[in-house]
Amino acid sequence: MAATQIVDAGYTFYAPTFEIEVEGQNLSQSVVRDVKEVTYHDSLEELDYFEFTLHDWDEFQQRPRYSSPYDENGSLVTLPDGTDVPVFDPGAQIILRMGYQDSDLVTMLKGTIVTVSPSFPTTGMPSLTMRALNPLYTLQKQQATMSFENKKDSEIAQEIGQEIGIDVEIPSGQAQNETPYEFMSFANQYPIVFLMGRARRLGYDLYINQPDDGSDPTLFFGRGETTSPSYELRWKRDLMEFTPQVKTRGQVTRVIVRGWRPGAQSDERRITGTATFADANLDLPDPKLLEAIDAALQEYEEEVINDPIDNQAEADAKALGILQKKLQDLITGRGTTVGVPEIRAGRLIAITGIGHRYSARYRVTESTHKINDNG
Repeated sequence: MAATQIVDAGYTFYAPTFEIEVEGQNLSQSVVRDVKEVTYHDSLEELDYFEFTLHDWDEFQQRPRYSSPYDENGSLVTLPDGTDVPVFDPGAQIILRMGYQDSDLVTMLKGTIVTVSPSFPTTGMPSLTMRALNPLYTLQKQQATMSFENKKDSEIAQEIGQEIGIDVEIPSGQAQNETPYEFMSFANQYPIVFLMGRARRLGYDLYINQPDDGSDPTLFFGRGETTSPSYELRWKRDLMEFTPQVKTRGQVTRVIVRGWRPGAQSDERRITGTATFADANLDLPDPKLLEAIDAALQEYEEEVINDPIDNQAEADAKALGILQKKLQDLITGRGTTVGVPEIRAGRLIAITGIGHRYSARYRVTESTHKINDNG
């Protein structure tokens, strides 16, 4: 197992805190005291976002405090501390940082407010909820189907940039350290979301870079200056609960891809690629579990009729790609841990203390970080 870091990081776990910056200004403590809840969420399949909810009623003035920031004369309403009410309008630039008191906070998202939702309930106090989305949403223009042969991740990023109409910035020398994939594809998906998933799996950053000189923005795809550590989460130490699941329904032990060679004659046109469990190189700590799964699925296979295929290697690579994607759902889990803002979608973590069969490395497919009145 790769080296991991135990979750302590010098945090005082009993004192979680956050900062929200709107249009370059941190929210004052007067506003922070009105925040009921802050939630950040990311995944490999969707753009990340965060939501926060404010108490939205001024008892003294008997009026909404944040959802109507201007008075009848068009002037900003003031807070009890004498400062102006912040304006949470759609399109506002906003930053969320989370962590613990007496430690450096982690930037979770630099985003754009896309939803503003006041609530005036029958009972209880009014509230205002905002959602901010990763700015990459501006590149979610149209779903597409794309395939790549013998391409490295940086080359795939360049092709996707051409597809969505933005230049991609790749750190110097990065591509030389990458391994080409025989075949990779996605279907009926936003290209930018696919690329985001690749970036998170690789530990790369993906963001829009807007030059100060006003020139066209670029899309950065690459490893940042710092690399976050992998964490070990141990049950009853820092892992509060964990529920692994083995799911064989919908799984197969073999994938067969059938296609045809362009320009070939008669029977030479037909080509078949095959991938099995052995080709997938499953890394399970308990080989007995793999044997049981293999035995349970002996008669299950999937056959795919594909488009033109140039050669045997391409056919086998396509079959393996389909099998590996299906196997991502073979063993999964859900858990709750002490808040560690660095644990995000795409990160590999080590789960320990739950027995030989399920103590293993898992890739985080989605994460939710929440701070509310309960901590």
